[in-house]
Amino acid sequence: MRPTLPVALSLALVGCGQTNVDARMKAYREQQVRSLIGEYSQARVRGDLLAMCVKSNLISGAYVDADDAGSAEAWRARNAQDCRAARALYAPEAADRRAPNAA
Repeated sequence: MRPTLPVALSLALVGCGQTNVDARMKAYREQQVRSLIGEYSQARVRGDLLAMCVKSNLISGAYVDADDAGSAEAWRARNAQDCRAARALYAPEAADRRAPNAA
């Protein structure tokens, strides 16, 4: 038996294993995003502005982890809105001192 065959077979199997790991990580990240969006939706239904601020930030980060820059940017914008609303409710004096375009 030539020594190159076992080496080639081993390399092929290692490559398949990496593909499986990549697929599992992608599925995990997608599940993480779905779970966080579910938590955000529950906070929105309850009208919990502070939780919406926190969850939208976590969702943005989860999209960054999932290499989805467009969705991450959209959730960053939503986070700015959510946190502005929470700040206005819970710390209106702090919201008044902030610059008009600040999140």
